[in-house]
Amino acid sequence: MKSSAENLLEKIFDEYCRKELAQKDNSGLNREEKEKRLARAAKSELEFSKVYYPSIFSEPWNSLHRFIGGLERGKYTISGARKFGKSALVYVTKVIRRLALGGSGIINISLRTLDKSKERTASIIRLMTSSKKLVYDYNIRITQNRKGHYIVNNKHLIATSVMTGLRGITDDEFKRFEVSVNDDLYNKNSVISGQDNEKVTGFITSEVYGQMEETGLCITLGNSISEDCPIRRLAEMNPGNHFSLPATDSDGKTNWPGHSLYDDNFWVNKQEEIPYDVWMGEYMDSPLRKGEIFQPEWIREININTIKIVTSLSALDPGTGVSAEACFKALATIGITESNQYVCLDIYIRKEGYPEVFDYVDNISSVFPMWKVLLFENDFNQWFSAKPWYENWRARSGRNIPIYLFSAKDLKTENYGSNKEQRIMNLVFPHQTGAFYYNERIISNADFQRYRGQYLAFGKEKEKVDGLDSLATAFIMSGRYRMNNSFKSLKNKQFR
Repeated sequence: MKSSAENLLEKIFDEYCRKELAQKDNSGLNREEKEKRLARAAKSELEFSKVYYPSIFSEPWNSLHRFIGGLERGKYTISGARKFGKSALVYVTKVIRRLALGGSGIINISLRTLDKSKERTASIIRLMTSSKKLVYDYNIRITQNRKGHYIVNNKHLIATSVMTGLRGITDDEFKRFEVSVNDDLYNKNSVISGQDNEKVTGFITSEVYGQMEETGLCITLGNSISEDCPIRRLAEMNPGNHFSLPATDSDGKTNWPGHSLYDDNFWVNKQEEIPYDVWMGEYMDSPLRKGEIFQPEWIREININTIKIVTSLSALDPGTGVSAEACFKALATIGITESNQYVCLDIYIRKEGYPEVFDYVDNISSVFPMWKVLLFENDFNQWFSAKPWYENWRARSGRNIPIYLFSAKDLKTENYGSNKEQRIMNLVFPHQTGAFYYNERIISNADFQRYRGQYLAFGKEKEKVDGLDSLATAFIMSGRYRMNNSFKSLKNKQFR
């Protein structure tokens, strides 16, 4: 019994077929129009796709498509955002086009199971025959019509799989592959097993690569759903032959410019609709790195209306970019309850300028109870750049924000040092013992999802942890304030 996700994968090509069949356009089936189409299609594989499948490839090409269109020989891996049409274009340009051109040779389709591979070959044949112009122009002849092994214009289309291997390829005629497309080789359940990841990777590198012609083309497709999944392993083996295109660039701009649907706002909404690990793995091609420190179950939610907060404050990591918007700014707001528990009231991780930061702080200062101060990290004299922005903001708004400048080197505690990793380690014990909570209202927002990725990755990822670091700062400083009404440690406090 196939899962709904597996059924969806198998239906994608039938959906493409329906798009073509819905056109019901049999015009142009004459020699004059045929010659025009063939002349256009001969210009490039991308042009071939638009000529014979205009309803599928109606949008402008992106860099991923152009990369695929330029592949002729070699061994490649391709990953990137779902919805970018990488599989569809590979099947049309590398499989259907070569079947139409004919001649001897073998095109192999490998999926995880043989049944799925056979279904995929059948979907390819349906997609091919759905284009009446393609059938007419290339005189498509299917002399063997068997799911899993078709012969089209004297070229073989066969199905193999990870689970069965290539042991069925024994005939002398089946010694080498002209093309192999390897797709849907793993899933979210299988990637949990390192042994399975090794098996899939070995299938490609040992069996499939070993069956390729010297001038053959092997393309392995996948999404980076985990840090150890096969596509990541294969990419690390041969990074020069790997191509990845995330949904957006580092500034949140779509990587498919000109698309009628997938603009910047589409991806903003998509990110808010799905879990952060899905977004990062299947759309940003950057799977969350599972750390060794913080556990997912330690993120405990609480309704802040049910507790009494006696002190709250915010800590800002302003970054070190060359301009006000050059890098992410991370700001954590923490509260201490009357029972001495800690609550993360809000998290801000955005690439915005200082005016937006000060607007945000001004707002939360009136939202959260007993809010005291904004702690501003000034290790690299960032306040020198921020101060003019603050003065302009204050003149415009007529408001003030209490700001305390501090240096990270002063965040040394009884058990940990002051470097970033050591600062963050202060959060482990209260999380582990149930003394740390998170405002339930922030759990689903984009800022918290960025923070959650840093939280889970900490231990392996030590660089992109600005949100976690700002929370650690707020934790350390709020504890000091609560203990002695000062941001200095008791050890360093000077009594008069």
